[in-house]
Amino acid sequence: MENVKSSIFSIRNLPSFHDFYILHRSIKYPVNSLLISSISPVVSRVLVSNQRKNYFELPDLEGPISDFIDFIYGLDIRIDSSNCRFLNFVAKRMEIFVLENATADIIRETNTIENVSTFAEQLLSCGIEPEYEIQLLVSNFGSIIMNKFFSLCSPLLIEKVLKNENFELSDVGLKFIAKLISGNPQKYHNLIKILYRESVDLYGTFAGFQDSYINLNDVASSVAHDLKRSSSEIESKKVYYPSYMNEFNGFLAQNASNKCFTLTASSEFNTKFSVQNLLSKSFVDNYYSSLGSQNEFVQVNLSSSPFILTHYSLRGWREANKGACPCSWNVEGSNDKSTWFLIDQVENDRTLMGPSAFNVFKVKSVPPPYQYIRIMQTDSCHVKNKRFVLSSLEIFGVLID
Repeated sequence: MENVKSSIFSIRNLPSFHDFYILHRSIKYPVNSLLISSISPVVSRVLVSNQRKNYFELPDLEGPISDFIDFIYGLDIRIDSSNCRFLNFVAKRMEIFVLENATADIIRETNTIENVSTFAEQLLSCGIEPEYEIQLLVSNFGSIIMNKFFSLCSPLLIEKVLKNENFELSDVGLKFIAKLISGNPQKYHNLIKILYRESVDLYGTFAGFQDSYINLNDVASSVAHDLKRSSSEIESKKVYYPSYMNEFNGFLAQNASNKCFTLTASSEFNTKFSVQNLLSKSFVDNYYSSLGSQNEFVQVNLSSSPFILTHYSLRGWREANKGACPCSWNVEGSNDKSTWFLIDQVENDRTLMGPSAFNVFKVKSVPPPYQYIRIMQTDSCHVKNKRFVLSSLEIFGVLID
């Protein structure tokens, strides 16, 4: 047997026996036609065809073609994670079943996210659909998104995964995609289109999952012309997000003059401490105070459009350091002012206990849209004074026109 291998390998050094070529990445690799056709039915069919071709062209897939030529000439080659996928691809193209079987087990043993994704990217760069690799990524999507390597993959590869017929989008997957889009909406605009076409509430998704702030109105308008849905449908949602130095420039501040909402309270200490003071920019001198101390609340009543609350900002009054500020409260929503649903609950939070101290609070889960939103104090920081005292209020989220 060793003599046979030696004889076959010796042919490699005899140019007169090189009557066929493997063409790869514009380079010709000479081989013996009888030798290659004996292991590849594809080459055998090429040789007997009327075209009389003396070469077989492989796609421009990057890989160790020298290992494949060594295999043709009977040289023992080491198959590992660095070459198994390339050799397996070539073996399938040329129907060399012995090489295909020899590489299949190594592929299964080395199917890491890095190996699978990198090879899938190479296939895509050559215009080849990486069906096997995509299916692996789809079936393991929940775990691979925890790997930072996958976030470095091309938008095209991630798009292929999302479009796969077996792909099912979970909340974890949605969070991952939302994070990619928020980091670079232009780069991942095709992912935005996919989510829209799948009827995913992108605004609500970002609102619930996004840790940093992004203007979704800009994102939507940047891809509106590519979407099948009309731009008017996209623009029917107005998004308000808090940002640094703009913690009180949200829905209330931007719509204070157009009468699309009213602000009411369960009670007012007197007209000087009206709930309307919560809209005043002069928060040092103007503040709201309730009359009583038991489950007092302030309420936003939207005129016609429901609102998906994602964040809200509260500011204590100028002497809140003395304790007269909320530390526990419930945020509730309703569509009839009769039945109320809990949106958010805060217990023993003392971030407002300072002169005009404020904080932005993120709703822990995305609620449905509500026509009425209220914040009800359940306890204050003061030992005795339990009145509800605030100097500023703002809400952020999605207005559904």
